[in-house]
Amino acid sequence: MTPNPFSGLIHSRKFWLLILDTVVSLVATVGAWYLAPEALNQVIAILAIMQPLYIFVITSITKEDVAKIDADVQIKAIQATVASTKADVQIQEMKSSDIADIIKK
Repeated sequence: MTPNPFSGLIHSRKFWLLILDTVVSLVATVGAWYLAPEALNQVIAILAIMQPLYIFVITSITKEDVAKIDADVQIKAIQATVASTKADVQIQEMKSSDIADIIKK
């Protein structure tokens, strides 16, 4: 079963921050445009000042997600190495028992 890409998008913190940023920016700009046109430039300046905060938060979440993915990949690599080592040990034990059987004969 293939994962639904929209499910991942709906559950993404980055996506909802982007939506929040867009809604806040639109509401503030349109509100200032209709309610206080003389303050429109100040509202746009404030929104521009807020953008680095959103970028910082989204970047931090992305770094956190990448670190989690890296950790998961490392864990899987370690598990694969352990499984391979166990298989090698089992093969060695089988060879040892085969040699012991041959010596007994």
